[in-house]
Amino acid sequence: MPSRPGPELPYSVVAGVTPCAPGWLVASAKLNGPTFAPELPRVLATFAEVLDERPSFSVIALNAPIGYVDGGHMGGGPVTAWLEPSWDGVVLRSTTLRLGPP
Repeated sequence: MPSRPGPELPYSVVAGVTPCAPGWLVASAKLNGPTFAPELPRVLATFAEVLDERPSFSVIALNAPIGYVDGGHMGGGPVTAWLEPSWDGVVLRSTTLRLGPP
């Protein structure tokens, strides 16, 4: 069955999405020119539900961290040696990874 587009809305719906323990935390807002009207955040079970949301999001800003170990935090491994804190975030020190003796 082909999908039918809904009515033309006078605003765009945008969302910031990040994974959380029970699913995906979605913080959405209606955007009309300079007017930004946030909605209450909510949790959806799957990312497919985020994509199927109606009215559709015109923009999805996805915050999905990568590089975490199974324990849910990064530290103590070879990746930590690449990173050094700086005032504006994280900076890569070296892109060469040596796991054995030189």
